[in-house]
Amino acid sequence: MNAILKFGGTSICQQGLNQMMSRINFYKNNVVIVCSAKSNVTNLLFNVRNDLSNIDRVIQIYDEFIKEINICRNDYMLELEKYKNKKLNEQDYIDIVAYGELISNKIVFDYLKNFYSKIGFLDSREYILATKTINNKYKYNVINKFGTSFDIIVFTGFICSNRNGHTVLMSRGGSDLTGSLLADFFKTKIYEIWSDVDGIYQIDPNIINNNLIVERLSYNTAQKISILGAKVIHQECIEPLIEKGIELHIKNTFSENSKNTIISNIKDGGENLFFLLEDKKNVLINIEKNDDDILTNILNKYNIEIKLALTLPFSKSIIIDQNFMLFEKLIDELSEKFLIQVKYDITIMSLFNNVKSYRAFLDLDINYENIVFNDNCLNIIISSELTEKLTCNIFEMLFKNQELVFC
Repeated sequence: MNAILKFGGTSICQQGLNQMMSRINFYKNNVVIVCSAKSNVTNLLFNVRNDLSNIDRVIQIYDEFIKEINICRNDYMLELEKYKNKKLNEQDYIDIVAYGELISNKIVFDYLKNFYSKIGFLDSREYILATKTINNKYKYNVINKFGTSFDIIVFTGFICSNRNGHTVLMSRGGSDLTGSLLADFFKTKIYEIWSDVDGIYQIDPNIINNNLIVERLSYNTAQKISILGAKVIHQECIEPLIEKGIELHIKNTFSENSKNTIISNIKDGGENLFFLLEDKKNVLINIEKNDDDILTNILNKYNIEIKLALTLPFSKSIIIDQNFMLFEKLIDELSEKFLIQVKYDITIMSLFNNVKSYRAFLDLDINYENIVFNDNCLNIIISSELTEKLTCNIFEMLFKNQELVFC
């Protein structure tokens, strides 16, 4: 394969399909296309546990899309509807989320097959194996050899299977990782991620209209800022690219902007820049009378990743992702063991590579939850409703004079 092309949820539209065809032609009909679920679909399916009617909402989203591009419903849409009349178990809820990607990629395949003959649709659960490691995390491997009959492959992102053949979901944004695994497997020189942004910015362009896009990033810097909140790329998607030196190109489906971000083994790729990153939609859990062993066992049971932790003599605060499927069960179990306080809609604002400025933040007129220092990074924990105000204040303080950013 000449390239792997991953298209995010906002790109699953007519303009996105046009862009796919343009890139297919550019790479001489020799690509793998990985698609996410259409925008907001995964959120709706994650919450089916609380509202079964979300299945109808998802079907409506896809019905409107297929009507727009003039193709028929696919079998996955019919299968998803059947869950409305079924008594659901835990695996069913996982399977339901998987249909977001299955339906999306099958729609893309059904559309593209009208223009290309040697094109195939592959369910990633038959090709990517998820194995739990000692620390209860998943390791992913491409296990099946691909046939040679297809020049173009449409391949579902985000989902894979375990040794028992059960569906496993990667963490949110996992389609990026799917594409990286395939780029490594096929030894492509380029992996492209298409979304609704031009690349990686030093500060959120949706809040501050700026041109602080970083055109070249090293693997090392990209990994660090993705962990801290650069949501353009999944935090695990860099690692599979490093050994073979595969370049990752971030591109905008809806813009012809010549400025984009390329991530590679380049030296001095962003190491001297500082970034203001936002990790939104989190939950802050304050736990009193904490017992670390009991807490660790509960978190491991639910395969929870702690984003930030602050330990005091008789309490502990942890921040985890708010979009966790079994969140209510986790809270119930924690409540049985500890006295807890839960705060929703928490944002972690991370100032990377400029922690010397931390004293200035203490004087800002912002009601923050806490400030944590970690690995050359200042993490400011705030309510999500204050994100825009804090971003503007920090921009005024540090970013407005762009000469300071690049010196």
